[in-house]
Amino acid sequence: MPANNNRTLYALAILGITFYLMYVLNAWMPMYRDDYIAAVIWGTGDHLSSMQDVFLSLKQYYLTHGGCLVSFFIQFAFLLYGKFWFNLGNALVFVLMVVFMYLHASRSLKWSAEPSLLLALVLFFWLGVSHFGEIAIWLCGLAVYLWTGLFTAVFLLPYNLEIARRKEFTARWLAPAMLILGMIAACSVENLTVTTTLLAFAITGWCWKKQQRLRLWIVTGAIGALIGTIACLAAPGNFVRYVADQDRSIFFHFANQISANMEMLLYMLPIFLIMG
Repeated sequence: MPANNNRTLYALAILGITFYLMYVLNAWMPMYRDDYIAAVIWGTGDHLSSMQDVFLSLKQYYLTHGGCLVSFFIQFAFLLYGKFWFNLGNALVFVLMVVFMYLHASRSLKWSAEPSLLLALVLFFWLGVSHFGEIAIWLCGLAVYLWTGLFTAVFLLPYNLEIARRKEFTARWLAPAMLILGMIAACSVENLTVTTTLLAFAITGWCWKKQQRLRLWIVTGAIGALIGTIACLAAPGNFVRYVADQDRSIFFHFANQISANMEMLLYMLPIFLIMG
């Protein structure tokens, strides 16, 4: 028992230090690029001043620009209430992402069993994530990528444990919970929605083939993911943006790629300076 207590304390210390560092980094990061767009009601110049404005902005975004309802709601809500709360929330999300990566890798719910592996995950996640500034510090980027990654990790964990047969989930409340989690995970960002839904249905098929039976939550989770994917990809705003892009010349798209790649080179500038 004492050894288990020590491992828990070590794990808590690792996550606590990580939380503090992430909070400091987020506190130092000013508003940047799309943060200013998300801070006003979509398509207007009026600043968000209430939750009613948040939902109005989300509606106008969905109708005119895209279908990432969950991630854009997070952006709008935090820019309404202030970046201080986002700094706290994002530090917590970064820590939770590490924890759920550990749970997926170990295929267990014992999050503090191996503190050394938890520390390795923190370091590899910190050093290995592409565009760390955009993914782990920038408000709008975080809401679209890091937060949505956590939602997907939470949603898929029961499926992972079911495949490994490490845990049997039989609670009745899990069926409606997985339906909602599936919709949230799949309606967060276009880059991830199809993968999330395909994984849910693939695991559902695997469970049916291998076990000749299905738990209700497995099915409702897959259905929720499908609903989220349809809501995300079939958003009217996607078609509006597509039509608008067709009116632009090929020179515009070419020039846009140049500016985007130049910006990526700036992220690599510290490496070039060190190499020099």
